[in-house]
Amino acid sequence: MYRYGPRQGEFEPIRSGDQRVAATGLSLGQDLAGNACVAFSMIADLDRAADYHGDRGYRYAYFEAGAIGHRLYIAAEAMGLGATGIGAFFDDKVHRYLGLASGQVVYHFAIGYPVPDPRVVAE
Repeated sequence: MYRYGPRQGEFEPIRSGDQRVAATGLSLGQDLAGNACVAFSMIADLDRAADYHGDRGYRYAYFEAGAIGHRLYIAAEAMGLGATGIGAFFDDKVHRYLGLASGQVVYHFAIGYPVPDPRVVAE
């Protein structure tokens, strides 16, 4: 598991080993998070966003997470992979697991090989 430091522009390792069970558990038991090739947790500093943008800050933080997710969808598709945004997760457990001192998890996102779902049929 890695944390991206935008100021440094690099990834910092924060945990080693198989993270599949944790990814599934933190995403409300959704297997797609644990079975993915890569899963992301997007973290926003909502207080800072509100200080800077006022009442719109909260909305802007979620809008930016969605825009990043959209770019990840396009990148995954270009590589022949599937992707999905995950809007349901255990906030407090994610914070503890990632060791967040500040910030709020706003979005999860998983990329991997698509698995056909018989519940979803294109006609």
